Amino acid sequence: MMEGCNGPARALRAVVVAVATLSVSGLGVAAQPIPASALQVDAFTNRVWVVESGAGLQPGAFYVFLANGVLVVSQEGGKPAVGSWAEAADGLVMTEAGLSYKVDVLELKAARFRIRVNNPRGATEITFAPAIPPPAPPPPPPAPATTNQAAAAPAAPVAPVARGPLQSGYRCGADVYGVAFESGKAYITMPDGQLVVMDEITVKDAPASRRSFSNGTLTFVEDTSEPYTRVLFARTGLRPRPCTSMR
Repeated sequence: MMEGCNGPARALRAVVVAVATLSVSGLGVAAQPIPASALQVDAFTNRVWVVESGAGLQPGAFYVFLANGVLVVSQEGGKPAVGSWAEAADGLVMTEAGLSYKVDVLELKAARFRIRVNNPRGATEITFAPAIPPPAPPPPPPAPATTNQAAAAPAAPVAPVARGPLQSGYRCGADVYGVAFESGKAYITMPDGQLVVMDEITVKDAPASRRSFSNGTLTFVEDTSEPYTRVLFARTGLRPRPCTSMR
């Protein structure tokens, strides 16, 4: 159900109008949606998306799919409108003013999110871009010094060798962890400084770019589907959520 006055409601209601007025004839072969079993909702939730194109929609409108199922839509000159969304067995469902519409996810990348809203009388596609571009991949490591440079430079103090591979800091929820993935294992430095080595586990229908590691209590996920590696975190029984790099 929408909240707000006529101005805010028009932003989300435009989806309904576009769907009802766009005939499916002449659209050609419909794009195939991403299967629900392979859909990674954490890749589009809790992010601000901007409408790039969509029949009957104002380019530049902002959409936020919150992880708790709330859908927030905002456009220039109006207050935010509130609807809802949910996962379904065959995609997503968006609800506005008591009416629910099946939604197919056609494309989901860090820099592009494309959906198709279905209605008995037609369908329309909406293409989003992130309001905040994804972070650039880290720069490559510096080239090693030549033999002459190494000989001329004074010997640096040797730091104690840490256990496990070199780790990067990530804030996962309220805590900060050191995280490294190597040879089918995850090396995790806990907030109290303890090093925990986690074995890789099998997750049904997970793509090859998404590997999970667990010690039975905590789960860390290495996602290499984008140019940079994403780390996700979950406690037992909960869905993995993205961590934030401390770099």
